[in-house]
Amino acid sequence: MLQYKTIQLYEYTEIAITGRHNILDKNYVDTKTEKKSFNVYGTFEQIEKFKKGLPVDEVYSYELEEKDSYYAGISFQYSKEHPRYDAESKLPTLEEYNNDVIEFHKKLEKRYNENNKQILVL
Repeated sequence: MLQYKTIQLYEYTEIAITGRHNILDKNYVDTKTEKKSFNVYGTFEQIEKFKKGLPVDEVYSYELEEKDSYYAGISFQYSKEHPRYDAESKLPTLEEYNNDVIEFHKKLEKRYNENNKQILVL
């Protein structure tokens, strides 16, 4: 089990766009959705405190995954025994995926310790 937690937060905001239609010679207003995302690393308590009051629409947590979990086929391959296993898939195996998550957490933990164990917002 990982001692610290890394989450990715997503925030979607609507931005007004104004312009002028050259042929019709009229002004118009439209909206565009802008997506912002950032990673947060720290203890569970630090992250929960940080998230309070943020207008966050989605949260993705970097966790170690188990065989054929929800993210199988999305973030890593299904197991060979699973009916949806695809030998041609370019996704990493479960072991490779979990090793990447562990290495990612090790790098962040080093930065976290260098930052006097203050929450990291990346």
